[in-house]
Amino acid sequence: MSSPEQKFWYLKNYNCFASIPDQQIAEIAQSAAMTEYHESTIVYDPKTLGGNIYVVKRGEVNLFHEKQGKKYVFDTLGKGSMFGDISQEAMPLGHFAEGTPGTMICTFTAEDFQKIVAKYPSVMMCTLQDMSARIREYQDEVGAQQGTAKELILHELQRLHTKKQKSFLGLFEVPLRVTHQKLADLTGLNRVTITRTLKELKEDGLISVDSGSGVIKLM
Repeated sequence: MSSPEQKFWYLKNYNCFASIPDQQIAEIAQSAAMTEYHESTIVYDPKTLGGNIYVVKRGEVNLFHEKQGKKYVFDTLGKGSMFGDISQEAMPLGHFAEGTPGTMICTFTAEDFQKIVAKYPSVMMCTLQDMSARIREYQDEVGAQQGTAKELILHELQRLHTKKQKSFLGLFEVPLRVTHQKLADLTGLNRVTITRTLKELKEDGLISVDSGSGVIKLM
C-alpha cells in the first residue's frame, strides 16, 4: 500500500481528475485504495462480483479469458486506463485481470466513484471518452481476427506500440518489447507460428528487431 502523499500525487496526475481541486483530491485519496504488485498477480477472476472501479497508475494490466487451459488476452491496459464495473447489480465479471510486476492500481468502490461523478461531471465525460475509444479498439480487433497471421501479428504490434505512447502522453518514444508468449496470448496463435511470422515481417521490411535489447520497431 502507498502513503497518503503518494495516493494524492497519483490521483492528481490522473487525466480524468484534472478539473478537481487539490483539496477534493486529498479527500478522494482517503477512500481510494492504492496497491502495488511486485509480481504477476490476479487482481480479480471471472467469479469476482463487480462493484469496483480500477485505474492503472503505473505498469500494465492484462485482461484475459481462459479456455481449455489456454490464456487469451483481449486487452492490455497501460497507465491512465480504467477498468472494472459499476453496475447496480453485483454480477460476476467473467474474465481475469492480471497486474504485471511493478504495476500500481487505484481502486474505488462503485459508491465512491458515483459520488465523484455526481460532483464533477467532467470525470464522467472523460470516462465515456475512454470507453468509446476502447469500443472502437475492440471493433478493430474483431476485424483483425479475420486476417492472416501476418496481418494479425502486425496489428497487435501496432496496437501495443500505440498504447505505450499514449501511456506516456507522447512525450517521448517508448521502446516496444514483447515476448513471443505475449503475442501468442494476444492472437491465439502458437509460438511456432509467431516465430515464423515475425521472421517474415522482418524479411518484408515491416519491422526490425534489435537482437540485443529485443526492441521491436515498426517500419
